[in-house]
Amino acid sequence: MVQRTKEVVSGNNRIYKKMEYDFVDVNDKEFEEKRNAKIEEIRKNHHEAKSNLTHHALKYDEIIRQKRDEFAQKRGALIASGANSDLMDVNTTETPVRPYVGFKSRLHSEISRKEKEQREKSQVDLEEKRHKFERAKNYSKNVKEMYMPNVLSN
Repeated sequence: MVQRTKEVVSGNNRIYKKMEYDFVDVNDKEFEEKRNAKIEEIRKNHHEAKSNLTHHALKYDEIIRQKRDEFAQKRGALIASGANSDLMDVNTTETPVRPYVGFKSRLHSEISRKEKEQREKSQVDLEEKRHKFERAKNYSKNVKEMYMPNVLSN
């Protein structure tokens, strides 16, 4: 017993280091397992949400395609019958299904706000530039009137 105590105290056999390492190793494993479980759950939820959005987008595209086909059939029937209607004035070129008309996301709103601020800033800068030019022009005109060059005759 005395021999063992001397080994522990002297530092030759560091049992407490081994115990500490084992304790930290076990805690780290538990922490990693919990972390990996959370990550897996997030991946699963993300995949489900992405598949739902994809399904919804496909369904939406199909509905739009059907409505366009119905509209084209109605227009064709009106043209064939010779009826005068507003439907005949509609542009017949094919337009893409997206972008969504009237849909404004927060990102879109933020971008449009920034663009508007840039346009306003450029207009203000242009006005300031014009104002400075006008002031310089008026100053030179006033100086010329006040100090008209005189021709000296001897």
